[in-house]
Amino acid sequence: RPGGLIYEVPGRAFTMFQPQIPKHQRGTIAALAHPAVVEHLRKLGVGAVELMPVTASIDERHLPPLGLRNAWGYNPVTFMALDPRLAPGGLAELRKTVATLREAGIGVILDLVFNHTGESDRLGPTLSLRGLDNRAYYRHGADGRLANDTGTGNTVACDHPAVEEMVLDTLRQFVRHAGVDGFRFDLAPILGRVEGAFDADAPLLR
Repeated sequence: RPGGLIYEVPGRAFTMFQPQIPKHQRGTIAALAHPAVVEHLRKLGVGAVELMPVTASIDERHLPPLGLRNAWGYNPVTFMALDPRLAPGGLAELRKTVATLREAGIGVILDLVFNHTGESDRLGPTLSLRGLDNRAYYRHGADGRLANDTGTGNTVACDHPAVEEMVLDTLRQFVRHAGVDGFRFDLAPILGRVEGAFDADAPLLR
């Protein structure tokens, strides 16, 4: 909608205590398509919802000992697979919710995290990219240590051809198979880093 509001939404928290949504559906992407939620968004004049990260993620290792968890999803272990806690129905669930919101005149923007993964620093778990090709998927300093431009323990090497392909495939998947309208990139300048320095003409940005 021209002039519409972009409304940032944490999928789980936003629907957990909505009494009109069936209990088994609360906290999921499907719940965002419930008539009560859609009507609420329409009353607010929302033109698009920006879904905070919905791909599979884990807690940072310092959180569980404190009795805490990462509720926002900004610590991914994969870029394409939806978190089964948020989308037990998989991509079809996201696609249906996107379609329902669009029928109400509300677009959907996905917040995606391509700058780092939950594998963290050298003491972190091996869950995905590190196990595939640590040197290719992550940036390293001259001393061989993981670069930490993100403050999370690792930095995805967005100037590597394999990473470029994976990022673009991820975007295509969510457009073609879920019908989303756009994206917001977490710590976006990392996507434009070439050998550690930002370049507005970086291959991935082109």
